[in-house]
Amino acid sequence: MSRVLVSRGTALLALVLVSLAPPSDAGAQDATRIASGLAAPIFATAPVGDSRLFIVERNGRILIYTATQGILPAPFLDYRSVSGNCAAPDCPNTNGEGGLLGLAFSPTYESDGFFYVYYTTGNPFASRITRFSVGPNPDIADPTTATVVWTTPQPATNHNGGTLAFHPTNGLLYLATGDGGGAAARDNSQDDDSELGKVLRFDLSQFNPPAQLAPEFPYYAKGLRNPFRWSFDRATGDMYLGDVGEQVREEINVLPDGSAAGINFGWPIMEGSECFGGGMACDMTGLTLPVVEYDHAQDMVQSVTGGSVYRGPPIPALADGEYLHTDYANPFMNVIAWPSSNTPVDTGIQPDAGSFNSLVAISEGGSGALYIVDLDGEVFRVPETRAKPAAAFAVLALLLLSWLRGASASPAMRRAHRVLQSSASSNAWASR
Repeated sequence: MSRVLVSRGTALLALVLVSLAPPSDAGAQDATRIASGLAAPIFATAPVGDSRLFIVERNGRILIYTATQGILPAPFLDYRSVSGNCAAPDCPNTNGEGGLLGLAFSPTYESDGFFYVYYTTGNPFASRITRFSVGPNPDIADPTTATVVWTTPQPATNHNGGTLAFHPTNGLLYLATGDGGGAAARDNSQDDDSELGKVLRFDLSQFNPPAQLAPEFPYYAKGLRNPFRWSFDRATGDMYLGDVGEQVREEINVLPDGSAAGINFGWPIMEGSECFGGGMACDMTGLTLPVVEYDHAQDMVQSVTGGSVYRGPPIPALADGEYLHTDYANPFMNVIAWPSSNTPVDTGIQPDAGSFNSLVAISEGGSGALYIVDLDGEVFRVPETRAKPAAAFAVLALLLLSWLRGASASPAMRRAHRVLQSSASSNAWASR
């Protein structure tokens, strides 16, 4: 085949493909709003493999969302039904930064029906974990099964932490607590006699109610200010913690799976990678510094919201293994790919409806899909998007052009083959 014929064939092929190509799908990576008008939603999660999404409202309710029915009319749990009204001592106390803050399902939820809630309660103020069981109706919890697992006093109504979760493989329940709030409480984070400012681990096989369960000691980690949102990478077991800063820094810390107990993240000796109050003159011996930090003035942030590691097919906005996180006051959508890269990259994810205002969680559903929770009443899903039609035309063009050039084994052909394989994998994962 002559060079002239190849050139003319290439030009003709390009014209045909351009004329047939569908319009671009520019909004395909927008986060899809799945719920709105909620009362201060603050977290979302689900048992592993469950198609439902359980949405936690700060006021004490847990709602269920399904793809076919939306928000179910009856809440999964309403704390007002536990004791008749939320003036009772054990109901979530929403003063300050308090309320119903976290939810975790037993790794064996399908057989034991147990789930655990984390909340602030009482007068005086305290943080508490309570266990419940699901009732005969799988969409309704049994409020009479409330069993207190653990309680610790809080000196103020802020810096309560907010997330509890089970490790993907070792069966332990983890909770990260804040330092208790206020200048007088800072030293709790370095005090081994305090459960505040720590990562705590609970071995529920030792839980013998009505006695409450003490966390394992020594504490798994200390030196935290307010690790409001954190999560496990379900593929590796690594723990990613977003720790809210005070004067100048917000930070993301990582506890690699299998780390020995006693990791010290430095608060209040350090704020980020600097000594608290400025400078580098403090003793940093034995301290673990953040993998990412944001400067309040330079990066226009105020309160980091830790997110989740994405474990789905590659899509334009996210790749497998990237950690998506945000900020409560400046709702960017950044990722890092720790440990290969700690440089935050903007994904450009935007909502398809409504807006990102006060983001309080980026968490995983039962299949690993990511959900973005806005305290102003909205919940969004980050879609696992299949290959776009325009991308398929580009792959076809690459294959045909290579064929015209007699380059069946060329790098271009090999690239096209990998793209087609990735597309097939994406379609299979998204249809599970």
